[in-house]
Amino acid sequence: MLIARLATIVVLSLIDRGFRISPDILQRFPALKPAPTVICRCCAKSSRLSLPSSASLQLLEVWGVDAVVWFYGGQIGSRCCRR
Repeated sequence: MLIARLATIVVLSLIDRGFRISPDILQRFPALKPAPTVICRCCAKSSRLSLPSSASLQLLEVWGVDAVVWFYGGQIGSRCCRR
């Protein structure tokens, strides 16, 4: 879990650095400011959710719990959508 947290920190910093707009371009094109901010927030939220979730699944697999089997066709989806 510590490795997952460190990976999340690295990914979030890369996202922040990648979507940063230089001040001179922002001054010339002020309409650019909202779009990267929204995209950056979406990327950050998805990485905050997906990295710890995948690390938890991997940890359960190492401990011997067949967690990946939960996502096979017919396991979770069949319970929710039976007709």
